[in-house]
Amino acid sequence: MIIIIKFITIFIGTITVTKSILDYFKKKNSNIIIYPEAVFYFFFYVPIILDLIFGSPVYPSIYWGFIETHDNFFTEIIYCIIILYILLMFRYFQKKNVYTISFNVDNKNLGRFLIAALMVLVLYCLYKVINLDIVEIVMNYEMRYYDSLEISNIKILCFVIVVLVITILALENQINLIVFKFMVLMPVSIFAFMLNGKRAVVFLFIVSLGFIVVLKRIFESKTCYAIFLIILVCSALLFQKFYSDKIFPDISSFEESYTSYRVNYGRDDTLKMAIYSELNGDDEIRILEYRGQTLLYYLTFYINRDNWEDKPYPYAVYFTSALVGLKEPQNIGWAMTTSIFDELLSNFSWIGIFLAPFIINRFCKFMVKRSYDTIGKANLLLAILLSVLAIAVQISAFLVFYILLVVLLIIQKCKKEICKYKGKTSIAK
Repeated sequence: MIIIIKFITIFIGTITVTKSILDYFKKKNSNIIIYPEAVFYFFFYVPIILDLIFGSPVYPSIYWGFIETHDNFFTEIIYCIIILYILLMFRYFQKKNVYTISFNVDNKNLGRFLIAALMVLVLYCLYKVINLDIVEIVMNYEMRYYDSLEISNIKILCFVIVVLVITILALENQINLIVFKFMVLMPVSIFAFMLNGKRAVVFLFIVSLGFIVVLKRIFESKTCYAIFLIILVCSALLFQKFYSDKIFPDISSFEESYTSYRVNYGRDDTLKMAIYSELNGDDEIRILEYRGQTLLYYLTFYINRDNWEDKPYPYAVYFTSALVGLKEPQNIGWAMTTSIFDELLSNFSWIGIFLAPFIINRFCKFMVKRSYDTIGKANLLLAILLSVLAIAVQISAFLVFYILLVVLLIIQKCKKEICKYKGKTSIAK
């Protein structure tokens, strides 16, 4: 029976997301909710497609929570209902809110400033690499193992470098210049990847590059977009294999590679584990100690843990502790990647998962209405990225981006008020 339910879920979901993508590319609707909708399909529908083709992954014993919950009958059914509900709501919001959005930006001074800032950061990082004598570490892609204060600061700067490269490409209007800048800035991006050492920055770049190509309507043919998407996915998979081989050189069988892929690119099991926890009243798997616990973390993230011993952790810490079977939550040095959906479910029970698509839609609408100037368009690009990251990665991993968005919104508001004041003053004169 569960196989039939999965087939129905996949069939309806695939038709739904295909219609949304076709509407977008036919320029009928530029609603940015198409991006979280497509990414949601990848992270939550592809895993159940793989379940039907290759079967369930065989998790090692450390993933106790996944082993307990993956093939639970009621959990599987509720999972299918939830993901179908969310995708249908995304489609409903796209049809209801029709937008025509232009991402062309006429601000050459901003582009020059960003390029200058990029070059300064690259030269500074290059100087630090030579000064700290870590060239060999960087070339071997082993920076992830080092966490001294200086190296951590370099990693942060490299993250900023990648964001600047993405922004420079996104703010360019001419397609030929986008291609030229991409070719020139690609070596800079690779330098930043190696110096950062973590896969998150690489995937951020790959996903953002895909957004830029679609937003700027780089290609005329749908076939070209399909080929580009295949190249992008293959690039991500090849990098993941390279990264996994560096960290887990012992992985050799298809079964182990398949499990590694499901852990890295599936969010189905994290949601299923949260569903299982709700169904069993936390008797077997308890994720949070109380409702709203990680919301409290977001409100108090700036408080030093030394000054507040009982300060809540990010959601991934609680989830990982439950996943490996720890009775008390603790930071064990690594964390399973979660999404906004299982986090909302754990924090606010079923009402959380019910409101999830409404929250994402409201966020998208809010940002679209404020995309009337250069700052607004930059905010909109950032909003697209954040709406996707919230589905693919826990919010706490990119909390600095949310802070940046708030700062830019405040700047935009102040700029608007200043313009109004100047306008009133000129009329009075």
